[in-house]
Amino acid sequence: MKIIASIKLTKGYEHWKSAIESEHHKKTREDSGIFSLEFGYQEESGRVFIVEEMESAVSGNQFLAKNPNYVDEDGVDPSSLQVIVLED
Repeated sequence: MKIIASIKLTKGYEHWKSAIESEHHKKTREDSGIFSLEFGYQEESGRVFIVEEMESAVSGNQFLAKNPNYVDEDGVDPSSLQVIVLED
C-alpha cells in the first residue's frame, strides 16, 4: 500500500532530513516494511510531505513499537500527523 503522510517538525527540516536519510534509519524502516519513495518540505505550511510504500497497514505501528524514541529524536510532532492512503 502507498500513503502520503504529512507532519510538522519540532527540530526543523534539516535535522529531520539528516535523521531520515541516515543508513541506520533507512534500515530500521525497511526492516519494518516501510519504504520511503519521496519527501519534501513546504515552507508556507511548515509541513513535510512523505510518500511511502508499506507492506501492510500495521507497518507504521511496528516501526514505532521497535523505535519508541523516534518521535523525539527526529523532531516529529505526533499530533500533526495526517495520512492519506492511496489506491492503486
